Amino acid sequence: MQVKHLVLVVFSGVLIVSICLQQLSVFVRQDASSLALAVNPFDEDARVVAFQKAFADPTAAVDIEKIAAITSPMLQINPADARGYAIEGYLAGRAGEADKAQKLMRSAQKLSRTELVSLQQSLANALLENQIDAAINFLDLIFRRYPFLAENYLPNLAYIIGTEKGLDQFADIIKRNPPWRSRVISAISRDKTLSDIALRLVQVLGGDATRSEVQSIMNAFVRDARFDLAYRFHLFARGNERDSSGGYINNGAFKTEPDASPFDWRWRSTKGVSISRQISIDGESAWLRVRFSGSPVLSIALSQYVFFPPGRYRFAIRVSAEQLEAPKELYARVVCNTNKTLVARLDIREGSYRPEHIETEFTTAPAGCQMYRVELATDLKVESFRHRYSGVVKLNRIAIERLSGARP
Repeated sequence: MQVKHLVLVVFSGVLIVSICLQQLSVFVRQDASSLALAVNPFDEDARVVAFQKAFADPTAAVDIEKIAAITSPMLQINPADARGYAIEGYLAGRAGEADKAQKLMRSAQKLSRTELVSLQQSLANALLENQIDAAINFLDLIFRRYPFLAENYLPNLAYIIGTEKGLDQFADIIKRNPPWRSRVISAISRDKTLSDIALRLVQVLGGDATRSEVQSIMNAFVRDARFDLAYRFHLFARGNERDSSGGYINNGAFKTEPDASPFDWRWRSTKGVSISRQISIDGESAWLRVRFSGSPVLSIALSQYVFFPPGRYRFAIRVSAEQLEAPKELYARVVCNTNKTLVARLDIREGSYRPEHIETEFTTAPAGCQMYRVELATDLKVESFRHRYSGVVKLNRIAIERLSGARP
């Protein structure tokens, strides 16, 4: 009985020591894999970390024999760990032993279809041999198993989408809604060098592209100052749903709630100003209600980006007011978004009156501006309660229309 108890005590002690060593090696392996191995020689993860760090910089020289000495025991420690075979295969390939490398990579794939090193090698081989179908399948596996690494594979994805066959096949996979869809498309849209690829992908997706995907790519074009492309993409995304009531201004009659597009209205209530969209009882018309609460108003958060080619235009609004007091003017204006130059201005008069139409004409030069912004504004520069804005303004329509027969 005492012997049995002693065995249990010894076994428990060994187990506890083993667990402690394992936890200690986990703690140190990320910063010092060699120290982690000194603490726990059976720590396979520490050997993988050492391998990853050695090849993190593709331009740096690597001592293959030194890394092999660290990683080769993995096959003895755990023959069922696919990473050991894949790493040995990679090192064999770097040493010029192609047959051995392929054999080891195949062994890794048999043990685990999602082992990263062997997947990367398979992807590279497929791309070198122009096997687009296989390359897409390998990328799909990588994105499913390692979605957080999606940005690392954007150059590979760009090459694949750059081919006609690859574009269609990748779009087919996207249409099946894989779990990595939003992450990958978002990563593409954030990469300035891939904006054209993003455009092609969403065009092929057509109606299968989600609103958030369309908006992220459109915002990327605006961010990169490719305003003409952003606007053309906006028109493509709108299709038959585009509201032409405002001419070049989208949703000029406020018929729908704005979306996240940079080419739609953006408004919010701020200090002294409340903005809301209202609809008639019969639902046939809508307007924007801007209410001033008796405070000084330095700025009004109501605007929309607008893109139009050089030429001659009419800027018009249909507006009414209820007991409006605007001591430092209130007006709608068109400004150049890049250099802040005033292009056109329409003053909104004080008082109470039924809807009225006011307009002005303006001309833009070929090299004048890349992007414009329509907004509501005041001339108040310093917050002072001597200049309090009060009353209500109703905007029924805002439009920018090209004059017939006008030339740039």
